[in-house]
Amino acid sequence: MLNFQYNLPRHLNRYFGWYVYGFSCFCSFWLLWLARENSLLGTPQPGTDQLTMLQTALGLTHGRLPDPGYMYSPVYTLFLALLSGVSGENLTMMRALQAAFAALAPVLVYRIGRRLRFGFAGAQLGALLYCFYGPALLIGLEFLRAAPLGVVFLTQLWLLLRGGSRRRRAAWFWAGMAAGIGILGRETFVAVALAPLLLLLFRPYRWAGWRGRTGRYLAGVALAVIPVLGFNWMTCGVPAVVPGHTANVLGAYHGEAVKEGVAATAWAMMTNLPGQVRCFFSNYEIPNSLSFYAHGEILGFLRVFAVPANVLLLLALLGGVGFFRRRGVQLTVLLIAAYVGSMLFFTFFYRFRVPVMGPVCVLAGGGLVFLGHLWRGKKWWQLGAAGLFLVLGMILTWQSPHVMRPAGERRSVVALLILLDRLEEAETLLDGLQQDRIGCTDLAARLYGRLRETGAMEAADRIGRRYGRRVEP
Repeated sequence: MLNFQYNLPRHLNRYFGWYVYGFSCFCSFWLLWLARENSLLGTPQPGTDQLTMLQTALGLTHGRLPDPGYMYSPVYTLFLALLSGVSGENLTMMRALQAAFAALAPVLVYRIGRRLRFGFAGAQLGALLYCFYGPALLIGLEFLRAAPLGVVFLTQLWLLLRGGSRRRRAAWFWAGMAAGIGILGRETFVAVALAPLLLLLFRPYRWAGWRGRTGRYLAGVALAVIPVLGFNWMTCGVPAVVPGHTANVLGAYHGEAVKEGVAATAWAMMTNLPGQVRCFFSNYEIPNSLSFYAHGEILGFLRVFAVPANVLLLLALLGGVGFFRRRGVQLTVLLIAAYVGSMLFFTFFYRFRVPVMGPVCVLAGGGLVFLGHLWRGKKWWQLGAAGLFLVLGMILTWQSPHVMRPAGERRSVVALLILLDRLEEAETLLDGLQQDRIGCTDLAARLYGRLRETGAMEAADRIGRRYGRRVEP
């Protein structure tokens, strides 16, 4: 017994990657099961990006090429086609397979943390922080590219760190391949792909054979990207990852300015930056087509994964500053900055934030280690300053989700709870709508009728008294 207890930490350290992968998969599969039990995460709704990509991917499995004007990631569409072929076009199985792929992210966070010499504790804490970042867990189950792109991002970083060894020069080629796949996943990822080359402009990074590493890296990027560019050149006449997509995106986010010309567009993008920086550092997860908070109200299990984004970002800043002398940390900070900088010109929905949260959690684990070093070293002034930074940072970046959430999103949750006969929960949320002066008489009438149908006359009378006779048939 004593021997088992003595060897347990060593065993955990040795196999932690397997354990955290199993834990992440279990959480994803359990959440998927709960979602399907509650009529969520089924076939995407008409008009959504998810449905368009899914239909195109299913068409690829039957030999049909995308229609002209298809403006979605080619590599993610191919990924969905692969999942479709493996799963026999079963949408629930496709979601599960994507979740299993996305579950590699905390494993890579752990491995990168070890590469950055944060120790077993720092690397493991970083992986667990990622596991309990709920939006990453949820979006890994949806037909969106954010979670798989996050795995690609972490893979690129991990391979670049491995490539620093004399015996691992080939890792730079595979890092270039990962960067190229990232570009095919999202065109703005080109900033992340080019960022490592910026470091080579400085003499401390010019180790023996650095030119050969650079050549391998660029060859990997080219090998991934050129086939798609060539195909689009032949079929659309434009050597682009997604022909016409740039103009389409700029029009969607800066429509009026785009009509006025290049100068107006540039000015609109620059004036947009401060607000988007605040969005990125905020704890509020801005919804797009998949609301984290709405799903959390229906799926209680999701509320367990409550680590807020602003805490992770502040810890990452602390870890980046505390260990900035390490070249690997400098590379990690640079890649994060490149990704964030490329996305600040658009609205920072939470699904845009998810791909970068893996490297952020790596540094967040380092931030916790840094705090531990200050504590053990009895550096009270530095520890107090770090604590003050975290507290002030959380106050300044805090936004109340209750206040920020759209009214329509909150109404839709009440409507679904009524359909699921979770009437007590629906009544509680309905009262919240009334307190916030959000129109809900129609929902109250629906709830009133359903309570009478189920024989809950006391609750029905309570709804009638509270909302007046307008709810009665």
